[in-house]
Amino acid sequence: KMNFVVFDVIEPLSFAKRWQVLVAHQHLFPPFMSLIATMKCKNFVHLKSYFQSIRDKGGEGIIIRDGCALYTPGRSGALAKLKSTLETEVRVLAEHGANKLLCEQ
Repeated sequence: KMNFVVFDVIEPLSFAKRWQVLVAHQHLFPPFMSLIATMKCKNFVHLKSYFQSIRDKGGEGIIIRDGCALYTPGRSGALAKLKSTLETEVRVLAEHGANKLLCEQ
């Protein structure tokens, strides 16, 4: 069974206002759609505690959003992934045999 999880709407509004739009319209969602759980972070201690609770349940991390930020297509400084492992994006330039890649960052 698959479920489509909604986390944003494309509107020229702040994230907080976009979320209000989603909540107001979720009664129109088909049964396979749901809103992702969200919460407003109270402080850094709260953030660390919530992050750890997600990790304890096997989650990879959380997304942190600026509630005042307007929707921006593509990457934005208004949201960030908080994870316990470091990762980076690379472009694969060539493959040199099994499990040997030439990449650029």
